[in-house]
Amino acid sequence: MQKETSPPEKLELKVIAFIFAAFLSGCLVVGGLFTFHTDKLFVQSEINKLEYSARLVAPRFTETYSNISQDVSLLAKMPPIKGIMRARYNDGKDPFDGSTEQLWRDRLATIFTSMLKLRPNYAQIRYIGAEDDGKEIVRVDRRGGEIIRRPEGALQSKADEPYFKEVLRLPLGELYFSDITLNRENGKISFPHEPMLRVGTPVYNDEGKAFGFVIINISYWSFIQDLHERFAGSKNLYVVNAKGQYLVHPDPRKEFGFERGRGATVEEDFPELQSLRGDFSKGVGFFNENARKYAYYFQVPYDDVNPDHFLGILLTLPEDVALRQSHGVLTIMITVLGVLLVQSGVHRTSAQ
Repeated sequence: MQKETSPPEKLELKVIAFIFAAFLSGCLVVGGLFTFHTDKLFVQSEINKLEYSARLVAPRFTETYSNISQDVSLLAKMPPIKGIMRARYNDGKDPFDGSTEQLWRDRLATIFTSMLKLRPNYAQIRYIGAEDDGKEIVRVDRRGGEIIRRPEGALQSKADEPYFKEVLRLPLGELYFSDITLNRENGKISFPHEPMLRVGTPVYNDEGKAFGFVIINISYWSFIQDLHERFAGSKNLYVVNAKGQYLVHPDPRKEFGFERGRGATVEEDFPELQSLRGDFSKGVGFFNENARKYAYYFQVPYDDVNPDHFLGILLTLPEDVALRQSHGVLTIMITVLGVLLVQSGVHRTSAQ
């Protein structure tokens, strides 16, 4: 025969039920408040993580710019640079030591070759004259795994290239930094596409007239591919030039779109950057309403002389990924408290 529950026991069960109901109500209230505050905390936490990850990319750029600045300045001071100049002014023979211009060219080509072996990301080093339609004097290229000196008949005129006049108008010792653009041969974009940065410095004769310049081409292709692999997960990396045009994009088809006349800009895709003001070199975190992404953006200057020369680095994380962790913590907390309460009720009932 089933034992009838006594009035005191019924009262105790009602009390437990009331406490449990109050607990659930409290969980809803506290949970709502917890969600509100933890969402804000997690958002800030995720933006901080984005900042940390984004700033890890910056040294990769600044190190490259620092190395090439030192290298191009060093090459411009090598003895063959002035030796070629003296020989050319003296009917092809250097009055200092009798070396012919061709011998000085051979010596310079050897130096360029050694530099290319030392710097695997350097694609090309050239000595270009100011006269003769800007014809290359010495040129050494990297082609695949080989380093090849261009013969005399393959040397090109570069007077129509944007960098030609830009480098020659610089004072002695200053550096020219190009935008990162797709490589061109004979005035046309070469294929397969290869992103290039060009850094040059002028060479002057004893009368203070520009004789030519040394210029290095740095390939960014392997570097960009490495960035794609590092940020292949939920985080998306964007790198833009000073005009906001994409150099690195999660969709490779949008990279260097400006070279093909159909490039979007970072301000169009992330309009929040237009309204934000301040020193972007210090960085700024924001939420992109269009794509529902948290983002962190900052600028990396690479030219001490021209403050307009910089790269913009933007790292984003989808909203659902960022908040999933926050809501997961809340679920775990409620579950743990619920289990503890049930265990407490079972223990009290067993004790009766």
